[in-house]
Order: sequence, then C-alpha cells, then structure tokens
Amino acid sequence: RFLLPPLALALLLVSSTAAAETEYTTWVVAEGQTCTSIAQAFYGDPHKYHLVHQHNDLGTPPHELVAGTELRLPLLPDALLVEKRGSVQARAPEASWSRAPVGLELYRAWRLNTLEDARALVGFRDDSELLLRENTLVVIYGPAAKRAERQRGRAELSSGALKSRLDELAGKATLSVETPGAIAELGAGSALVTVDKEATTRVSNHLGDDAKLTSKSAPKAPVDVDAGFGSLVEKGSAPTPPRPLPPSPQWEPGARSFATLGTTTVSASW
Repeated sequence: RFLLPPLALALLLVSSTAAAETEYTTWVVAEGQTCTSIAQAFYGDPHKYHLVHQHNDLGTPPHELVAGTELRLPLLPDALLVEKRGSVQARAPEASWSRAPVGLELYRAWRLNTLEDARALVGFRDDSELLLRENTLVVIYGPAAKRAERQRGRAELSSGALKSRLDELAGKATLSVETPGAIAELGAGSALVTVDKEATTRVSNHLGDDAKLTSKSAPKAPVDVDAGFGSLVEKGSAPTPPRPLPPSPQWEPGARSFATLGTTTVSASW
C-alpha cells in the first residue's frame, strides 16, 4: 500500500482542483424549492447552497426560485487518483481512454484501468481508499443524494482486484463494490474484492468490521463475512458460507526488521 503524507495530499487536492475543468449538470427547479433545499437534495448537504449561488446568476439574495427554471450545478469529484505505479488509464463517459496523471479528479461513471504491472490508489471524499492491482477495471460512482448519509462511496469492479481501506474514525462510512454477479458492502477496516475470468466474485475480509456479500441472482440470501473470513459468489449462485482465511505469511527468523541509510540491497523471505 502506498500513501502520501496528509500535507502532501492536501496540497495535491488543492492544485488538482484548481486545474480541473468544472463539470456541470442541469437541475430543474420544482415548486417550493430553495437554494438550500436543492443543495440538500443534490449534494446531501444544505450548507453547499453557495455552489448554487456561485454558478448561477440569481441576483441579490434572498432568492425566490421560479418552478421550471434550469440551474447549473457543478459536479464535485467523487474520488481522486492519489498515487500510481506503471501505466494507468482513465475514461470519462462518452470519451476515449487516456493516460491518468496523479491528482486526476474522478467523477460519477468514470472508468479507471490499471495495465500490466501497474497499481493505483484511489481516495474518496470520506477518506476511504481503494487500491487497484494490475489489470483491474473499475467504475467510480458517488453517493446518491438520498443515500449520502449512510453510503459514502460506490464503485463497480468489472475485473481484477480491489483492496479497500476505510478509516475506523470516519464514522459509519461504507463502501459498496458492485461486480458482474454480486455486491460487496465493506465497512471500516481492510478487505479484498476480486473478479476472475469466470466472473466469480471473492471477498476476503482481513481486518475490521463485518462485510456483507450479496448475489444479484439471490438477493434474499446475503452472508456476513467476519474479519478473518472469506466468501465467494459464482455468477448465478448464492454466496458460499464464510470460511477462515489462510494465516498471514510470517517473516522468517532473522529478517523481521531492518533499517537503511542511502541505497542498499536487502534480502528477506517469508
């Protein structure tokens, strides 16, 4: 896992946001709506009414919105490419694939793809993280407005492997990972979700809160996956009963810790 220090990440967020081109959507005002109620409905936060003001010519407040008026609402990035190694590509809806630089803002329905021997770390607005291994294709989604308080992040994994890391201090944040045949709901802790060539979904819950695995073909039979357990869903089948994960590899005696100054070569085994 590779991370930037908090200060470096904060600077990265500021610089990438300043350089990014704002994306918009159209909102049609309904009877009785206000800037505050629109901010609550769209962003899940009534205090973001200033975004409605900044991007629309509404005159001097207080504003009396007329039903049927079309407003431009700026889209906030749902995630950010925090770090990468190797070749990583991104694609916006109805666009072609292009090189994904560090700091790239990812919006709803954007795709991110790691190629051979590549890695990518994606950070969501609630500080949850996804680590993409090589040959992984994922679709980034943000929270629906009505679910914003209980679901902070959502991604669609078409193939490959995702490792999640949700901060225990982030409250009740959850990450929903949708695959071709299943939906994995991950809580605080660390878990791995993979999809192989046969579209089999595997969830390994390494540490933290329980995970929930639901088959799309058997939505009424989800299983809870405790920490230290795993389960799988073959496409068209219900999840298997959770089984204990293999024990973690242990460093061999004499190779438990080491420190270096400058450049050196270190041999270790597990």
